[in-house]
Amino acid sequence: MRSPQLPHHPYTIPYRPKADVRTWLSLLVASICGTACGDWLANDAGFGLLQGLGIFVTLLCLLAALVRGTTISRAALYWTAIVLTRGAATNLADLATHRSGVGYGGVLCILALVLLGVLAIGRGWSSRSGTGYWPAILLASTLGTASGDGIADGLGLGVWPGSACMTLVLGAVLSIGWASAKGYGTAYWLGIVAVRSDGTMLSDGLSHLPGIGHATCAVVAAVLLPATLLIAAPRRRDQCASRASLEGALRMSSSGPQ
Repeated sequence: MRSPQLPHHPYTIPYRPKADVRTWLSLLVASICGTACGDWLANDAGFGLLQGLGIFVTLLCLLAALVRGTTISRAALYWTAIVLTRGAATNLADLATHRSGVGYGGVLCILALVLLGVLAIGRGWSSRSGTGYWPAILLASTLGTASGDGIADGLGLGVWPGSACMTLVLGAVLSIGWASAKGYGTAYWLGIVAVRSDGTMLSDGLSHLPGIGHATCAVVAAVLLPATLLIAAPRRRDQCASRASLEGALRMSSSGPQ
């Protein structure tokens, strides 16, 4: 399964990680971090949902401005944007589910329809400028947050059983996406929703453990994120070296004595 590869635009990040196990594990950790940041900013820091959302949007705009001419690595910019969109989605989903008056079911239906619309329309934007990816990420993250809260609170399943169920769903979605060359786009976005939902419940569960809290959860996840991104990196270099050695041996054998 591949992640969408979009052309470069001056204010978008020209980087998409390969949708492998390492990337999905990193997305889960980033989801935990972003959720904890959003909850801390809105609740513990006292900014509230609207002001917290505004802070995340402002930070995302500043990050977009840094893309032009920056020496910061594209991967660092991408994962920073992922955490920030996740934090914004946390506050946006809480606003939608707690203040709209339509309940979890109504919010989930509306968000799903809007996401489908953005993905359909975004094919045109993305092919020209690469700008459709991030609105879809924000909407998928918001949908995942609302579904996680709906499973844990609305259905009364609780965060830990709900997370276990969503992990199984995520595994099934990714298995289907990896097994089939067709429809990888659908599997990718379903995976984004599922990993955001799982991250929401895990963040809520971890943050409410004795002595943890949202701030500690966010900091620990932020420290773990680079570590997950480095998983299997040495092995990948070894594989590349082995492949190069094999290719060299084949060339030598093919150019041997005639």
